[in-house]
Amino acid sequence: PECYPGGYRTLRNPYRSVDFDSTDLQDTAIQDLICDHSLEPGWYRFSINNKPAEMPTSCVEMNRCGTQAPVWLSLKDMSLPRPGEVRELSACATWQFFHGSTKDCCLFRIPVTVRNCGHFLLYFLQPTQGCMGYCAEVVSESSSKACLPGEVDVGGVCKAAVPPLSSKPVVTAELVGSSVHLRCSYGGVQSAWPVGYEVVWGRVSSNSMKVEVRRDRTTQPYSRVEMDGLHFRLGETVGGKEPVLRLLGSA
Repeated sequence: PECYPGGYRTLRNPYRSVDFDSTDLQDTAIQDLICDHSLEPGWYRFSINNKPAEMPTSCVEMNRCGTQAPVWLSLKDMSLPRPGEVRELSACATWQFFHGSTKDCCLFRIPVTVRNCGHFLLYFLQPTQGCMGYCAEVVSESSSKACLPGEVDVGGVCKAAVPPLSSKPVVTAELVGSSVHLRCSYGGVQSAWPVGYEVVWGRVSSNSMKVEVRRDRTTQPYSRVEMDGLHFRLGETVGGKEPVLRLLGSA
């Protein structure tokens, strides 16, 4: 659920970029330094200048990312999760005690959980120790992640794959009270996603044109219409060869 809108928040401050030099902020606008010690724990996504971004996975120099101690994602012998997976990793904060001393790329460690949502990564971030800031770097569109299992790429957006119906639709007549109804039945589908059905009812007019009469959206494996003598009458061909069905995947 965190992969969908409302399940995460987005960190958009362009200062978080690995390319941003924080030294000027320290001299002129120290109040604008990024300090994530008050960050609320939760799932986050990164964006730099409205472009998708991810945490860097190699050591970042001090005074980058809008902070003094930049925080980057340490993989070591691990790898980023595959689509649909979650992985427990560690973030490192770079620090140098004084000018000329040896830089420590991982003086502090912070646990970070990473979820691969298909086209982007989410990070479960914790507040940092002191004035440190989580870094981000822009990723190209070509490096976008594959879709989750059960999803397909539609115009660059991952959507639930629509499975085929398990049986061909069949139209039968049935008596409901004192009225005659037409019932279109079809085999349900097996899917990890909630699904709905859109049934398009039509009839063939006198000039052999198919006329759409009604669209019915339902989660049931059938749709029913009344033969009211106006839209559907005895002796007419209903639905042409067969009713038109559309399967609607929903989040």
